[in-house]
Amino acid sequence: MDNSGSSETVQATANRRDIGGALFLGLIAYVLFLSWFSWKYYPIGRTRSVENDFFSWYVPDARRIVQGDFSAIENYRFNPIGYAAVLAFASIPTQDMYAAGKAISVLSAALALSVLYRLLTRVLPLPLAALTVLATAANPYFLQAGYYVGTDMPFMALSCMAMMTILRPNPSRWNTVQAGLATALAYLMRYNGIFLLPIGALAIFLGDRSSNARSRLQRVSIYGLAFFSAVLPWHLFLKIREGAFFYNENRFNMAYDLLHRGENKDYFGQFSEDRYRSLADVVFSDPARFFANAVRNAFDHVSLLSDRFIPEYLGTLALVGLYGTVRGLSGRGAQIPQRRLLALSNACFFLLMTLIHYEDRYFLYLTPLLSFLYVYGAILLFAPLMKYPSAKIPRAAALCGILLYALFQAGAFQLQTAKSFNVEILKLADFLKYLSTPSSVMMSRSSNIAYFSGARYRFLPVLKGPGELRAAAKSKNADFIFHAEIESSARPELEGLIHRPQFIPGIQKIMEWRVPARRSAVYRVLPDGSPAGLMEFNKANFETPEAWEEFSSKWSRSGIKRFVLEGHLHIQKPGAYTLAFSGDRFTVTLDGRKVLSDEGRKASFMQNTLDLTQGFHGLTLEFGKSDGGVEPAGLFWTTPDNRREPIPRTALVFERTIGHP
Repeated sequence: MDNSGSSETVQATANRRDIGGALFLGLIAYVLFLSWFSWKYYPIGRTRSVENDFFSWYVPDARRIVQGDFSAIENYRFNPIGYAAVLAFASIPTQDMYAAGKAISVLSAALALSVLYRLLTRVLPLPLAALTVLATAANPYFLQAGYYVGTDMPFMALSCMAMMTILRPNPSRWNTVQAGLATALAYLMRYNGIFLLPIGALAIFLGDRSSNARSRLQRVSIYGLAFFSAVLPWHLFLKIREGAFFYNENRFNMAYDLLHRGENKDYFGQFSEDRYRSLADVVFSDPARFFANAVRNAFDHVSLLSDRFIPEYLGTLALVGLYGTVRGLSGRGAQIPQRRLLALSNACFFLLMTLIHYEDRYFLYLTPLLSFLYVYGAILLFAPLMKYPSAKIPRAAALCGILLYALFQAGAFQLQTAKSFNVEILKLADFLKYLSTPSSVMMSRSSNIAYFSGARYRFLPVLKGPGELRAAAKSKNADFIFHAEIESSARPELEGLIHRPQFIPGIQKIMEWRVPARRSAVYRVLPDGSPAGLMEFNKANFETPEAWEEFSSKWSRSGIKRFVLEGHLHIQKPGAYTLAFSGDRFTVTLDGRKVLSDEGRKASFMQNTLDLTQGFHGLTLEFGKSDGGVEPAGLFWTTPDNRREPIPRTALVFERTIGHP
C-alpha cells in the first residue's frame, strides 16, 4: 500500500506547526519590543498630523463615551465613531487616554500580523506567506505605526480581518454574515474601509462556482445586509444630528489636495472650505483639474511608495517579484482566483487613496503587497538552486540575512525618528500643571500641549498679527496660548511671536523652550484690567504693603534689569517638596544653597525635589527682566501630599527687594 501521500500530508502539517510556532514566538518578541519602545522613546510623539487627530478629536469623544454621554459626541467630520469607542474602552483601567492609544496600536500590530499570516497561507505557499509576514513586520513604517497613536494600525488589523473572512473558502451563510460584519468594523474605524465592500461582494459572487447565479446573489445580499445593519446605528445618528444619512466632510480633504494644493492648509480650512457643500461641488467645480491631479497623485504615490516602502538595496528583487506576480496572476490554479481578489483589493485601496495627498501612514494596508514583491523576487532568483540539496542552507541563510538586515534598518530608523520627538511639550506642560485647571482653556495649533497640561483645547486660527491674536484669545476665553517654531510654516504671520522683542499688551510669555532649532513658548492671557506681571498676582506674599510697593516701583523702572527678593519659606509639615519657578536668568537659593537655576538650561522652567525640615528657611530669589522675555511666574511647589499650587502666604514671605541695572 502506498502511504507516500499520507506521509507528505503529515510532513506538511508538521512544517506548518513548526513555522507557526516560530512565528508565534517572534510575535511575542515583536510585541514586547513595541511596548518597550513606545513607553521609553515615545513619551509624547512626533507627527502633528497623527497627534492632532488623536488629542483634538478622539480623546474628547472617548471621554464623553466613558461618561455615557453619547449624545455629546461631536468630532466626526472626517472619521466615524469606531476608534473613539475602542479608545474609551481601553482607557477604563488607567484613565490615561494616551497610554491606551499606544496599547491599542501595539495590540493592533500583533493582531494584524496574526491575521495576515492566516490570510496569506490561504493564497500562497506556506514559506512564502511566512516570509512575507516577517518582511511586513520589518518594514520601518509598519513598525512605526505599531506605536503611533491613531487609527492607522487598528484600521490595518480590521482590514486584514475583513479580507480573511471575505476570502474564506466555501463560506456558509454565517461566514458571509461574519464577512459583512468585519467589513463594517473596518468602515467604522475609517471611512476609506468602504473599498472592502465591492471586493467582498465580488469575492462572494465569484467564490462558489458550483452554485447558480441566484444563490450567489442571495449570499451577496446577505453580505450587504450584514454590513448595512452594523453601520445603520451610526448613520441614523448622523441623520438625526446633521440631517444627512451619509454625512462626512472628507470632501474638504479632496478639495484641498486636488484643487488647492500649494495653499496654506489652515488658510484653506478657515476661508475656502465653505464653497464646497457637496462632493459634486468638488468634482465639477473644475473637472479637468480634479482628474488631472488625481492622475498625478497616482504617479506620485507609486514613486513615493516604492521609495519609502521598498528598501533601495531590495529594489531589483522587487522588480523581479513584480514580474513574477503579474505572470502568476495570469495563470491557472486553485489559489489564483483568491490571489487575484487580494491583488484587486490592493488596487481598489490605492485608487481610493489617489484622491488625497501622500503620507506614509495612509498606505499601511499596502505594506504586505510591497513586502511580498521583494521576498518573492528573492525566491525567484534563488529558484535555480532548488534542484541542489546542498544549496538549501545558503539559500535559507541569504533570505534570513535579507530579513535581519531589513529589521536592523527598521530599528535604526525608529531610533533616529525618536530623536525628533517634541519632548519639550512635556516640560512646558509640567509647568502649566501648576497654573491650569480642568476649566482652563489652551489655544494652540497642536492639541497635545492642552492634553498633557490638563487644559481644554481650542484651535489657534489663522491670524494676521499680535492684535488679532489677542482678539482671538478673548473670543475663545483662552487662558493660555502655545506657539512653537515648528508651527511657524502654518502661521507665518506669528513667526516672530517666540522671539518678539516687545511685550504684547495683555499677553505675557511665562515659559519658553530655548533650543535654537526647536523653540517654543507658553503665554498667559491676562484678564482685562489686571496688572502686568505674574509676580504681581502674588502680592500677598510680601511681608508688608511697603515691601510690595518697593518691588512694584522698582519693577516699573526701565533702568533696573535684575531683581533680588529676600524672604523666608515656612514648612509646617516636614517631607519631600518640589520647588518650581519659571523666569529669565533666575536663581533660587534656600538656606544659602542654590536649589534652582536656569543657567545653560534648555527651558526657562526648573523644578527640584528637596527634603525640607519643619521650621523657617532663608530664601533668596534672583531673576532678570527684559523686554519680550519670560515673565517671572512666582514660586510654586508640590507638597508631600502631591498638591500642586503657588506657594501660599502662610508659607512664603518676601521681606525686601534689591534692584540692579
